[in-house]
Amino acid sequence: MCVCAHTDDIYTKKKSGEKLAPSIACETVEACVEAAKVIGYPVIVRSAFALGGLGSGFAHDQAELVSLVQVSYVYIYVYI
Repeated sequence: MCVCAHTDDIYTKKKSGEKLAPSIACETVEACVEAAKVIGYPVIVRSAFALGGLGSGFAHDQAELVSLVQVSYVYIYVYI
């Protein structure tokens, strides 16, 4: 599931052609690994509702991603 906030600012940026970073919401470690393959490394991992705290960070490869995601799933969802 791709994530896109529906704010006027993002809509305006899309309409103007400004590039936005791709993101995919994931509910399993396996889904995160697949999402990273689609997006390409490095990726930013952000736990939903954690405000960038525990489990958030940069993953440069699959091993780093899995390590971050395992911490992130203490929370609910992960956005890559």
